[in-house]
Amino acid sequence: MSKKAVLKVGSAVLVNNTGKFSLRRIHKIAADVACLRENGWQVFVVSSGAIMIAMHHLGLTERPSKVEDLQKLAAIGQPRLMQAYERAFRRREIEVAQVLLTHYDFERRNSFLNARHTITSLARAGFVPIINENDTVAVE
Repeated sequence: MSKKAVLKVGSAVLVNNTGKFSLRRIHKIAADVACLRENGWQVFVVSSGAIMIAMHHLGLTERPSKVEDLQKLAAIGQPRLMQAYERAFRRREIEVAQVLLTHYDFERRNSFLNARHTITSLARAGFVPIINENDTVAVE
Protein backbone atom coordinates (compact mmCIF):
# COMPACT_ATOMS: atom_id res chain seq x y z
CA MET A 1 0.00 0.00 0.00
CA SER A 2 1.38 3.40 -0.91
CA LYS A 3 1.59 6.36 1.41
CA LYS A 4 -1.24 8.86 1.12
CA ALA A 5 -1.10 12.65 1.34
CA VAL A 6 -3.93 15.15 1.34
CA LEU A 7 -2.89 18.61 0.22
CA LYS A 8 -5.33 21.33 1.29
CA VAL A 9 -5.08 24.40 -0.92
CA GLY A 10 -6.94 27.40 0.40
CA SER A 11 -7.82 30.39 -1.72
CA ALA A 12 -5.05 32.42 -0.10
CA VAL A 13 -2.46 29.98 -1.47
CA LEU A 14 -3.64 30.65 -5.02
CA VAL A 15 -2.95 34.38 -5.00
CA ASN A 16 0.30 36.26 -5.32
CA ASN A 17 1.57 39.05 -3.06
CA THR A 18 -0.73 41.58 -4.73
CA GLY A 19 -3.82 39.43 -4.18
CA LYS A 20 -4.20 38.36 -7.82
CA PHE A 21 -4.78 34.77 -8.92
CA SER A 22 -1.41 33.16 -9.62
CA LEU A 23 -0.92 30.41 -12.20
CA ARG A 24 2.64 30.19 -10.88
CA ARG A 25 1.26 28.94 -7.55
CA ILE A 26 -0.78 26.25 -9.32
CA HIS A 27 2.34 25.14 -11.20
CA LYS A 28 4.26 24.99 -7.90
CA ILE A 29 1.54 22.78 -6.43
CA ALA A 30 1.78 20.51 -9.48
CA ALA A 31 5.56 20.31 -9.08
CA ASP A 32 5.22 19.43 -5.39
CA VAL A 33 2.62 16.76 -6.12
CA ALA A 34 4.82 15.31 -8.87
CA CYS A 35 7.70 15.06 -6.39
CA LEU A 36 5.52 13.30 -3.84
CA ARG A 37 4.26 10.85 -6.46
CA GLU A 38 7.81 10.10 -7.60
CA ASN A 39 8.50 9.13 -4.00
CA GLY A 40 5.61 6.67 -3.82
CA TRP A 41 2.84 8.85 -2.44
CA GLN A 42 -0.79 8.89 -3.57
CA VAL A 43 -1.85 12.53 -3.47
CA PHE A 44 -5.31 13.98 -3.05
CA VAL A 45 -5.74 17.74 -3.52
CA VAL A 46 -8.54 19.51 -1.67
CA SER A 47 -8.77 22.93 -3.24
CA SER A 48 -10.75 26.07 -2.66
CA GLY A 49 -10.52 28.97 -5.03
CA ALA A 50 -13.41 28.86 -7.51
CA ILE A 51 -15.11 31.97 -6.13
CA MET A 52 -11.82 33.85 -5.85
CA ILE A 53 -10.88 33.01 -9.45
CA ALA A 54 -14.27 34.19 -10.70
CA MET A 55 -13.90 37.43 -8.76
CA HIS A 56 -10.49 37.95 -10.36
CA HIS A 57 -11.89 37.08 -13.81
CA LEU A 58 -14.75 39.57 -13.43
CA GLY A 59 -12.63 42.28 -11.81
CA LEU A 60 -14.55 42.22 -8.52
CA THR A 61 -12.75 43.51 -5.46
CA GLU A 62 -15.29 42.63 -2.76
CA ARG A 63 -16.69 39.19 -2.05
CA PRO A 64 -20.50 39.23 -2.35
CA SER A 65 -22.56 38.26 0.68
CA LYS A 66 -25.65 36.83 -1.04
CA VAL A 67 -25.63 33.06 -1.42
CA GLU A 68 -26.92 33.20 -4.99
CA ASP A 69 -24.11 35.58 -5.98
CA LEU A 70 -21.52 33.28 -4.40
CA GLN A 71 -23.05 30.29 -6.19
CA LYS A 72 -22.94 32.18 -9.49
CA LEU A 73 -19.27 33.01 -8.94
CA ALA A 74 -18.55 29.37 -8.08
CA ALA A 75 -20.14 28.27 -11.36
CA ILE A 76 -17.98 30.78 -13.25
CA GLY A 77 -14.78 29.99 -11.37
CA GLN A 78 -14.87 26.21 -11.01
CA PRO A 79 -14.10 25.40 -14.67
CA ARG A 80 -11.32 28.00 -14.67
CA LEU A 81 -9.83 26.50 -11.52
CA MET A 82 -9.89 23.00 -13.00
CA GLN A 83 -8.47 24.24 -16.29
CA ALA A 84 -5.54 25.78 -14.41
CA TYR A 85 -4.92 22.55 -12.48
CA GLU A 86 -5.27 20.44 -15.62
CA ARG A 87 -2.74 22.51 -17.56
CA ALA A 88 -0.22 22.63 -14.72
CA PHE A 89 -0.41 18.90 -14.06
CA ARG A 90 -0.37 18.00 -17.76
CA ARG A 91 3.07 19.66 -17.99
CA ARG A 92 4.18 17.02 -15.47
CA GLU A 93 2.38 14.25 -17.36
CA ILE A 94 -0.09 13.79 -14.52
CA GLU A 95 -3.81 13.40 -15.09
CA VAL A 96 -6.30 15.11 -12.77
CA ALA A 97 -9.98 14.53 -12.11
CA GLN A 98 -12.56 16.80 -10.54
CA VAL A 99 -14.62 15.66 -7.54
CA LEU A 100 -17.27 18.06 -6.26
CA LEU A 101 -18.87 17.31 -2.90
CA THR A 102 -21.31 18.89 -0.46
CA HIS A 103 -21.95 18.35 3.23
CA TYR A 104 -24.87 16.16 2.14
CA ASP A 105 -22.38 13.69 0.65
CA PHE A 106 -20.89 13.17 4.12
CA GLU A 107 -24.20 13.00 5.98
CA ARG A 108 -25.57 10.05 4.02
CA ARG A 109 -23.52 6.88 4.38
CA ASN A 110 -24.29 5.68 0.85
CA SER A 111 -23.22 9.00 -0.68
CA PHE A 112 -20.09 9.05 1.46
CA LEU A 113 -19.14 5.51 0.39
CA ASN A 114 -19.77 6.34 -3.27
CA ALA A 115 -17.55 9.43 -3.03
CA ARG A 116 -14.83 7.48 -1.23
CA HIS A 117 -14.94 4.69 -3.82
CA THR A 118 -14.72 7.20 -6.66
CA ILE A 119 -11.78 9.05 -5.12
CA THR A 120 -9.96 5.82 -4.32
CA SER A 121 -10.59 4.44 -7.80
CA LEU A 122 -9.26 7.62 -9.41
CA ALA A 123 -6.09 7.49 -7.32
CA ARG A 124 -5.53 3.80 -8.12
CA ALA A 125 -5.90 4.63 -11.83
CA GLY A 126 -3.11 7.20 -11.50
CA PHE A 127 -5.23 10.35 -11.42
CA VAL A 128 -4.83 13.09 -8.85
CA PRO A 129 -8.32 13.87 -7.53
CA ILE A 130 -8.93 17.60 -7.20
CA ILE A 131 -11.65 17.78 -4.56
CA ASN A 132 -13.73 20.87 -3.93
CA GLU A 133 -17.00 21.74 -2.30
CA ASN A 134 -19.74 22.03 -4.89
CA ASP A 135 -20.34 25.70 -4.13
CA THR A 136 -22.90 26.05 -6.91
CA VAL A 137 -25.41 24.11 -4.80
CA ALA A 138 -23.97 24.32 -1.28
CA VAL A 139 -25.42 26.93 1.02
CA GLU A 140 -23.16 26.49 4.07
